[in-house]
Amino acid sequence: METFAAHYNSEMRKVQPQGPYWLAGYSFGGICAYEMARQLRESGEEVAFVGVIDIGPGFRGRGWNARRSPLRPWFGIAPPPEEGATFWDAAGHYRSMVIDSPVRFARHMMVRTGISRVVDPIRFELDLRRHGVVRPEWRLWYSWEEHWRLAARRWSRRGGYPGCVDLFWANETASADATMGWGPMAADVRIHRFDGDHFGVLEERGAGSLARALETAIAEALSRSQSEERSV
Repeated sequence: METFAAHYNSEMRKVQPQGPYWLAGYSFGGICAYEMARQLRESGEEVAFVGVIDIGPGFRGRGWNARRSPLRPWFGIAPPPEEGATFWDAAGHYRSMVIDSPVRFARHMMVRTGISRVVDPIRFELDLRRHGVVRPEWRLWYSWEEHWRLAARRWSRRGGYPGCVDLFWANETASADATMGWGPMAADVRIHRFDGDHFGVLEERGAGSLARALETAIAEALSRSQSEERSV
């Protein structure tokens, strides 16, 4: 992760050699933006804004626990029953899932039981050997897992970020804590909720809602920055 962020910072500084810098990233890009900001601050540069869009530093969604790998959120996979569901509610949920699509049910159970962590790397490797590419329906997870594996290597979460992180959180994205995991990693976390889900933010159904949240947060950050300049 440090290498990713250092490369992006190097490219950015060719265009803008000095701060203040305004950074934001969506999904995995949000983690990159956070690490970029941390490196810039450590080098003495000013970072005016760090926007993290609908992602945590390690996945904290429904079903997360300290022993579960962050590689498997429910994005694109049939979700489990609501937390606190009764036995019969859960049974009805899974019955509907089977009726709707036995394949989706099988995929869900592979993820829920952890079998996918063993099976998926084998499937990816076989596809790459046979065809040179991963088949389209598996590419999302192949990309997700490879990005996380690369990012997690030697990425130190110690030290944190001494400034504010603006978290843009889709209303339909679940989390097991109030800051999606960013609380211990930043001096302050400002949360901006917006209508939509994780994938919808790049589509017409969600882009407008995210854009309005970004516009408001950036305007507030600009106002704070100008106030600080006047006080100096």
